[in-house]
Formats: sequence, C-alpha cells, structure tokens
Amino acid sequence: MNSTVAAAINQIEQLQQAFSSKLTHRIAELNQASLALDKQLPPFADKNNQALKTTYELAHKLAGSAGTFQFNDVSRAAKELENYCDSLINAAAASFPKDWFSQVQQLQINIKQASKQKSSPLPQQSSTTDSAFDTDVPPFSNNIILVDDDELLSALIQAQAKHFGFHIQCINNPDELPEFLDKNTPEVILMDIVFPNSSYNGIDLVKQLNKENKIHCPVIFLSSREDFDARLEAVRSGGNGYIVKPVNILELVEILDKHVHKNSKPNFRALIIDDDQAVSSLYEKILQRHDFNCKLVSEPFAAFAALESFQPDIILLDIHMPNCNGFEVADVIRQDNRFTHIPILFLSADNSEECEIAALKAGGNCLLDKNANKESFITNVISQSQRSRELHTVIDRLRKDELRFQAVSHSTLDAIITLNKDGLITLWNEGAENIFGYQSLEVIGQSIEIIIPKQSREQHRKGFHKLVSKKSGLRKSSIESQAQHKDGRLISIELSYSEWLSGNERFFTSIIRDTTQRKKIEHELLQQQENLKAIVTNSAEGIITIDEKGLIEMANPKALEIFAYSVDE
Repeated sequence: MNSTVAAAINQIEQLQQAFSSKLTHRIAELNQASLALDKQLPPFADKNNQALKTTYELAHKLAGSAGTFQFNDVSRAAKELENYCDSLINAAAASFPKDWFSQVQQLQINIKQASKQKSSPLPQQSSTTDSAFDTDVPPFSNNIILVDDDELLSALIQAQAKHFGFHIQCINNPDELPEFLDKNTPEVILMDIVFPNSSYNGIDLVKQLNKENKIHCPVIFLSSREDFDARLEAVRSGGNGYIVKPVNILELVEILDKHVHKNSKPNFRALIIDDDQAVSSLYEKILQRHDFNCKLVSEPFAAFAALESFQPDIILLDIHMPNCNGFEVADVIRQDNRFTHIPILFLSADNSEECEIAALKAGGNCLLDKNANKESFITNVISQSQRSRELHTVIDRLRKDELRFQAVSHSTLDAIITLNKDGLITLWNEGAENIFGYQSLEVIGQSIEIIIPKQSREQHRKGFHKLVSKKSGLRKSSIESQAQHKDGRLISIELSYSEWLSGNERFFTSIIRDTTQRKKIEHELLQQQENLKAIVTNSAEGIITIDEKGLIEMANPKALEIFAYSVDE
C-alpha cells in the first residue's frame, strides 16, 4: 500500500480509536447533566428546563459525532434522547408526559447499552501519538474554516476532506472566530450550531458577526437537526447551506466545491432556438458578456441533436416558429428523461396571461418578454442556469451511486433482492438469477413467495406482515433458512436483510448466500464423526484418547471393562 495512503488510513483509525476511548466519558457527561433534573417538578420548571437544555445539547453533539465515526447505534439512541428532550422543552404546561423523568432515564440507558454493542471492534494501534491529531496541513490551496468544539470530529472531517484536495483549518473555540475574521478572509465557514459550553449557538454567532459586517463568505451550518424550523432559522441568519450530521464527506465535498470555486467563471451553456437569427445573435452577445457559451439553432428539427451534443444548462426557446412552434419543441424535449432537468425559458413578444399559462403547460419554467430590459433578462437566465447546474450535479451524483451499486450487485455471487412494503420484488441481481434459476424479467413485480417453499409461506406472510406493521426504522437481521429453486428443489440459505426508507416508502433488501454445499459438507463430517464413534464404541479392543496434558478425554466400553473403571471415574 502507498505510504501516504497508509498514513491517512492510520490517522483516521487512530481518531476512531480516540473517539471510542472517550465515548464512556461523553456518556457519563450526558448522565451527569440529567442528574440535575428533579422528578418532583414539571419539566418546564426553571431548574428542569435548564437541565433539559444541557442534556439536549450534549445528546445533539453525541448523535452527530457518533454517526460520523460510524457508531450508528449510539447515534440513533442519542438522537432519540435529543428529540425527547426537545419535545419536553417545547411542550405546553399541561401536555407533558407524567412519566417524563423515567423516559429520560431509559433513553440514557439505551445510549449506554448501544455503546457496548458496537458491531465490530476498532483496530488497536501499537502506539498513539500526538501526530495522529496534528492539525497542521500544507499551505492552503483554499481557505476553509470549520468552527466546532468537538476536536476529534473536527480532526476527522479535516483528514477526510484533505483526500479531496480541501485543506480545512479548525477553530474549536467559537469565541476565537471574531478575532480570526479580523485578520483573515476565508472562502467558506463551516459552522456547527450547538455549543454546550457556550451561552450562544452557531446561528446566534453568525447573526452577530453579519451585523458587525465581519463575514464576507458563504456560511454552511452543521447540525443533527433536519426539521424545517432549524433550516429556516439557518437561512434567516444568512446561511448559504445546511449539512445534517452525521457528516457525509461526499456531500460536504460537493458543497465545498460549489462555493470554493464559485468566483471562477461558471461558463454556463445556453442553447438558443429561434428562427430569427438576428434576435438569436443579440441574445448570444448579451449572454457572452456574462461568460455564457452559446449555441444557436434556427431550425427546430435540429434542436434534439444540439441538445445531445451541446448538453446545455438552459434552453431559450422562441414560441412562434414556422412548421413547428416552441410548445411542440418543448413537449418533445420533455419526453426524454435525460433533459427533464434543463430549464426551458420561452421567448415571446406576447406576455399575456394565456401565453404564460400555455408556456407552463408545455413544460417551460417561465416566459420571457422579448421587449423586457436586459437586466431582467440576464437575471432570469443566470438564476435558472445556476439552479440547473446544481440540479444536474445532484442527478449526476445519484446516477454514479446507482452505477456503483449496480457494479457491486452484478459482480457478487450472492443474491441481492429488494422488496417493497407489499413483498413484491423490485430488484433481482445476477447472483439471484444463478442461485434461484429465475431471470430478473420473470420475477420483478412478483411476490417473494416465489422462492419460499409452500410449507413455509403462511409463516412467512405472518412474519412479513409483523415486520411491515412495526414502526418504520432502519433495522437489520440475519437468519438461516431454506428457499426453493425454480426447478422445485430446496436450497439451504444464509440470509441477512436490512430495512431502509426512500422518501416515505419502505424497502427491504436481502443478501442471500447459498449454503447448500456447505451444509452438505457439514452433514458428511457429522456423519463421519457418528460412524467413527460407532466403530470405537463397538470395538472389541479397548480405545482411550488422551489430550495434550495427558488427561483422558474418552474411553470406549471395552477399555472401561478391561481396566474395571466407570465412565465417571
């Protein structure tokens, strides 16, 4: 392995180990905060309200950092405590649960239990030195500031971002940010929202610094909260982005890339479809002054080929053209899923309400008046182009994720099967085809019962109904069972499944391994052992086995008879 790569991996492993070693202390700190609660008083009493806020803030921090360090069970348990404390803080005086105190205690216990159930032990390092947490980086190719009081989380984000060419400077004490901004002008500020040891939060700090005119760059907030109110508050404070913890490094890199390079010329691409070449040339000159690359098409029937070759960020489309009007061209474009994200701005001298409605019905984003001033025109085009580029970036990332999954899915020998909440098959990979004998086109949309033996189907229905009827949440499990091949024979399988959400839809994905051959070998070995045992038991000669310490492990009946001992002796 490349020494640089090995060093980077070693650093992240040491950060994980350090987080793991401090997890007990973090949980104890959380428990200590809740000890200030008085169960004899209601949660809205001043004493309890303050203790709940502290507990909420510490749970919020733990949920985000534990998730980023992939202690997922701890993160989920901390998130539950965070949400419950938040509900108590905001509850009306008469609506709080009577057992609120015991609920808080139980949620604390859940976090502690989750910390003991870490699925896989973290690697042990032969030595941990201060170099693992060295925040010195090479000279900045960009100036990004992360303000977060969690030093380990900051170091992890810094280490991961470095792989993608971003050098992040960490400020762990938010009180130091104002003085830093007096002497430096960062390109981006990554701002945590909750600081348990401070009298203010990240949003308050940004508001104050904006009021003092000290912030001259985009601010991206980091928070475990993902509700509308939290996001709205971030927007109102002047935030330019919002990342929900646990931090996904690829999402962070994508956002940083957009903001760090936003001052470079965007070179948006505009496709102008208008049969009037004089008008097209005028629009081209206006857009070129704002760093647009333009392609002019005067013949509507050539529009589709231009779309494929030019890949525009935006389409300017005249409505009134001979042989084929703009609405018809838009309808054709919108039929192709590759181009549905590209904004279509219709151009017309007719700005009537009827024309505008027709433009929207045809899949247009807006209607631009050809007689409008240049400022209004260019503002609309730039804003729509920016949105188009952002949407294309998201779509491209999702498409790459899908291609990566397909590559893994098709290369594995195991079966990967996904079901919807009705138990119908929505994904059936090549491994499933090889194990069960069905091609994907035969089973997509069919019930999973197609591979369940008849005698087990009723039990499966009850189990799946019970699973679906449970409160939604990410779960996983592993079992050994039997399945049925297309030709009717039974197959021994080892099955692990996980539940996941896509929007409001629930899905269940199973990874299935054919263990028929392994079970056959195990059965043969067991049979050989039984045969050997029978031979030894029925032997006419005395047989004794002795372990490495010289102790008798086994003596057959003839040996006991010869030496006149019982089995117990």
